Amino acid sequence: MKTILSASVKGGPLSLNTVEGKPLDQHPAICTWCEKPIIQRTPWHRYCGNSCRRKGWRAGISDKHALAWQRSLALQPSPQLSWLLGYFFGDGDLRRSEYAVRISSVSRPLAARFATSVQTISPDGWHPSIRQQKDGRWICSVHFKALWLYLKGGKEHSFAAYMPVINAYPSGFLQGFFDAEGSISFRETDRRNILQKCVELINGDDGLVLVTIKCLNTLGFSHVHYVRPPRDFYHRKWNKIIHQRIPLHHIALIREVDIRRFANVIGGFTEPAKQGKLMDLIGIMDKRAALRRPA
Repeated sequence: MKTILSASVKGGPLSLNTVEGKPLDQHPAICTWCEKPIIQRTPWHRYCGNSCRRKGWRAGISDKHALAWQRSLALQPSPQLSWLLGYFFGDGDLRRSEYAVRISSVSRPLAARFATSVQTISPDGWHPSIRQQKDGRWICSVHFKALWLYLKGGKEHSFAAYMPVINAYPSGFLQGFFDAEGSISFRETDRRNILQKCVELINGDDGLVLVTIKCLNTLGFSHVHYVRPPRDFYHRKWNKIIHQRIPLHHIALIREVDIRRFANVIGGFTEPAKQGKLMDLIGIMDKRAALRRPA
């Protein structure tokens, strides 16, 4: 791409009158990294010094794409944005040093869906990176300052700014939150021929739990909610003692009609293993319902 410059060295440092044929005052005059005013600017270089430039390079932000890094978000309410909020508040993480938004998941489809959701709400389709760690977990991360600032309120336990999106698409938020914090369990007892079943999520954030309960009530779900006080307990899967320091909220769907509506209205789980288990449970409920019908 050809760049037309008009430079003058009189009276101090190099000053550029035009960049890409446009007046210089139409371009941002702040550093991409530290947001301080830039005294000397050159085309596509949007850092105030080498220190900020090196930090930007380590974060994966080249000089050529510095302007794109500061683009705004298209934050119109949508199912993708609502799912992203629910999943990020459950499994997401923010890193200030690189303005990184990242999630950690045991399933690649979840990481891929998070990346697709970020591309949907970002201009020109921002491309997050997906990689697998040595422990088998999948990491999806994107260095996107506007998204980092938008999601920061949720990590500070303030959800008022997200309620227009969540109220518009409560099913998307619930699916994302259940993808992050939810589980499913069931078993048939031989003694009394009872099917014990539960779709449950566990979280310790009081504000987030209230938002979840509001969404469930909006969609007409009946649920069980109880709080487990802080305690120490043995985790069989991890084979160690867990020190629980905060109260944990348990929200469970135990009725057949609610579990069926969870699969149909909310869409079930994104993770194939959990979704397969949910379909197995619905199949068992269908067989038991058929046996109860009169001949």
